Amino acid sequence: MKSDKLFSEFPPVSTEQWEEVIMADLKGGDYEKKLIWKTIEGIDVKPYYRAENIKDLNIEPTTKKDNNWDIRQDIFESDIKLANQIALEGLKRGVNSIGFDASKVQSDKDLEVLLNGIDLTKVKVNFFFATCFLELTKRFIAYVKAKSIDGTKVYGSMNFDPYIYSLYSGKLCCSDDEIAEQGAQIINLIKENIPNFDAVTVNGHLFNNAGASIVQELAYTLSAANEYLANLTAKGIPAHSVGYRTVFAFATGSNYFMEIAKIRAARILWKKIMQEYNPKCDSAYDLFIATESSFYNKTIYDPYVNMLRTTTESMSAAIAGADSISVYPFDCAFKESDDFSRRIASNQQVLLKEESHLDKVVDPSAGSYYIENLTSSIVSHAWDIFKQIEEKGGFLKAIKEGYIQDEVNKTAQKRSKEVAMRKTTILGTNQYPNQNEEMSSKIESICHGYENPANEIKTLNCDRLA
Repeated sequence: MKSDKLFSEFPPVSTEQWEEVIMADLKGGDYEKKLIWKTIEGIDVKPYYRAENIKDLNIEPTTKKDNNWDIRQDIFESDIKLANQIALEGLKRGVNSIGFDASKVQSDKDLEVLLNGIDLTKVKVNFFFATCFLELTKRFIAYVKAKSIDGTKVYGSMNFDPYIYSLYSGKLCCSDDEIAEQGAQIINLIKENIPNFDAVTVNGHLFNNAGASIVQELAYTLSAANEYLANLTAKGIPAHSVGYRTVFAFATGSNYFMEIAKIRAARILWKKIMQEYNPKCDSAYDLFIATESSFYNKTIYDPYVNMLRTTTESMSAAIAGADSISVYPFDCAFKESDDFSRRIASNQQVLLKEESHLDKVVDPSAGSYYIENLTSSIVSHAWDIFKQIEEKGGFLKAIKEGYIQDEVNKTAQKRSKEVAMRKTTILGTNQYPNQNEEMSSKIESICHGYENPANEIKTLNCDRLA
């Protein structure tokens, strides 16, 4: 039998017929209350979607050539020698991108110890929490030259992001103009010496971990990125040079399909913003998206369930086309992770590649009636928030006034209330908890970053639902 005749004897079912059956099953129940999912983002999600629901959508085809991603491991260990050892162990287990806490790198010798045994032509290195990224950039370039490494083969990123770091620390490192000047110098140094390295990383994961909604996380990330873009181009850096060296860093939570749609929406909106700057080449639109496991939904009780959470979260990121994925160990919510939990975290990604083959199909969710509609809705809602920030004078002015922080805190309070009322289920905590489980009275902080905020800028605090 030919495939085109398989369903010829079955007449198509119209939307009206589906609705008639649904209304009959509801037996007078309120369709809106029973079947429409009203998300915390303000999106009304229908119980089903059909081909007719994507006819009027402006679907953007992906520009990615493959669906491969970096298996990244972020190391927060402050002891430089131990951080190096942890990195080397990770590389043996399939990790090919390392993130280092660079706050303790204060000399050339420190950098030498941190990178000992790591082949920079095969492993991407990423630096965050540096006290001065301009100084670190110079030091790293000097290291590359001293080792006679071909700079064109060195990949990774500097996490230059003083705007969002100020939400950790409570203060800006320097004046607005000095920030732009530092960013311009970093980009020029990288362009001349290690041209495939990224300079600016917009750390949207902070909003996620503070309890923001998906559209808030996306909109505020875009707003910060736009501010960098405007200020750096004003310093004479071409728009395409900024765009090519910018990373969006998101956290992925357990809202599976919404997280897929968020990452897809990010590329659409970045292109929309970038077009306003008339870049000279298309590389400006090729946004590099790095994702990491959200801390916000990780639990201290029944922590092995966190493995399930990080698995679906990394699946969302991979299906959406993330360029780099960092899976945090299941026990990171309450202690410094050990070798076992780190190994499980890296193995999760190896399985997604080698057994599930999620790296073999580009944009597998393209054309999905449901995901395309979610993507379109997130684009619309995030763009509205983005425009609100622009009307207030931009990202920097909004955080100085505390507007963004207040909006995130409102959402976080609403989400916490929904957990307390069991409208949001957290397995092992407010649903099927282990009544006999006991937790040590000493719980270590999971929030890595700066200490003793100066509070010139209202801070956003990393939080957990449970």
